[in-house]
Amino acid sequence: MKDTKVGGKTKSKAETTEALMIQVRDEMREDIDHLLTKDRQHFDRKFDAVVDGLFEMKNVVHRSTDRVITAIHAGPHDRIVDMDLHKIWKEMVRAQSACLV
Repeated sequence: MKDTKVGGKTKSKAETTEALMIQVRDEMREDIDHLLTKDRQHFDRKFDAVVDGLFEMKNVVHRSTDRVITAIHAGPHDRIVDMDLHKIWKEMVRAQSACLV
């Protein structure tokens, strides 16, 4: 028989099998409601982690979309710091594009 090291002690295959059988019997004696509650808590933690990840992904997509839309609407007038000149430039471009139509 092959020996197995369990918890720092060397056990034979028969001893390891016996220890596993005892563990299985103990688990089968546990109250089903207690097991379900413990499993539910574990599930809730995992579920909350996935929901948080999805929420963060939604925010990332939203910010990326905003950046793309801003880049599409941007023009040379956005580099003008003086707000009065900015408005004048924008109006001139708007008037020129209205004349072209």
